[in-house]
Amino acid sequence: MTKNTTQLPNAIKIISVNNFKIIAYYNTGEYRIIDFNKLFEKWQDKELIEKLNDKIRFESVVLEDTFTWKKIPEKANIDGFIIDDYLTIGADTLYYESKPYIMNEVTMLLRDTREHKGLTQLQLAKKIKTTPKYINDIETGKAPITINLLHKITSCLV
Repeated sequence: MTKNTTQLPNAIKIISVNNFKIIAYYNTGEYRIIDFNKLFEKWQDKELIEKLNDKIRFESVVLEDTFTWKKIPEKANIDGFIIDDYLTIGADTLYYESKPYIMNEVTMLLRDTREHKGLTQLQLAKKIKTTPKYINDIETGKAPITINLLHKITSCLV
């Protein structure tokens, strides 16, 4: 998938939440990992850290237009109106605090097996009817891999 540079990065789906880390799929075509343990060390807002630094509350995160923590109520004051809401952090803000999430074991194994079989990325791409760039993006963790595509690749490499 080609990165879209005309839009702000936005999370499309939360893949997992574990140990104060969120793995999310973004509209840039990337899987990203947001490590809140590192953010807690970096942030100056002690009240925010205290709210998020509870495993049960942290794991209540859902993806709406933002990352929203349903177990952390907040009150917002908008033009004098008090609105009951939940703690939210923008997906684009967290994108810039995240790192690409690479499925190291899978992608390294695919690359090593392809090379061991003496296949170039171009040759493998032709066999499974895709582009060499996509093979490269999979091997470097820049592109997601579906189960169907993983099956096609492994069938060619066995």
